[in-house]
Amino acid sequence: MPARRGRDRADAVADGGTVEDARPGPHGRTSPPWWISAAAPGVVFGTVFSLLSPFLVFTLVPDSVAPWIVLALLVSRGRDPSTAVRRAVVALIALALSYHAGRTVLALAIGPSNLLGLVPTLLTALVVWSSVGVGFGLALRHVGRDDRTGRLVTAAAVGVVAGEVVLSSMLLSVVEPVHAALGAVVAGVVLALGCRTPRDVGTVLGAAVLFTVPGAVSSRLPFLLSAWLNTGEVPFVTAGFF
Repeated sequence: MPARRGRDRADAVADGGTVEDARPGPHGRTSPPWWISAAAPGVVFGTVFSLLSPFLVFTLVPDSVAPWIVLALLVSRGRDPSTAVRRAVVALIALALSYHAGRTVLALAIGPSNLLGLVPTLLTALVVWSSVGVGFGLALRHVGRDDRTGRLVTAAAVGVVAGEVVLSSMLLSVVEPVHAALGAVVAGVVLALGCRTPRDVGTVLGAAVLFTVPGAVSSRLPFLLSAWLNTGEVPFVTAGFF
């Protein structure tokens, strides 16, 4: 049995996981493969947002980068670089697939739908979300570290979320309550996972103010890339993803 457990751990690490991924559970069973544990939260996020999409049509929530941040953070935090990237990419791809699958099911339930028209959008989503997953995995894996890098990355993540809400309110001349609430929840999750003491929270929030403007700009980059892939043009003002 000990030899078998040793092989399980070696296999998990070789597959991109860690020793913790292969640690036996309470009943002596090993954890599921790393890609399942990474994809599962993405499927949950994508399914929930697809079900909520008919009710969020008048908000910027479907075009928000905040869910991407919290998802990539949950699956990549504390991992080594290669594992963090793999887990973030798998999680975001799972989000894209489940979101569009849910939207398709809803469309078919309502009436006839052009399924072929979904293919370009889905391909674009996979390209964009995979690219973003690489950056998020490399950066957000540092959240929670008790050093300058950990605090700066945490501040940058909060700054991106805050900057996106500020930018959307400037473009629409109104703060959308649902979008602002989502940003507040995501910022709270980032702070909870990235700060160990109240002093850390103050330090991170102070630095996050400096990241608000660059965060607002960077929050639109995935959507601008998506628009460019779909149309060959970049609508800098109203670029959205879905």
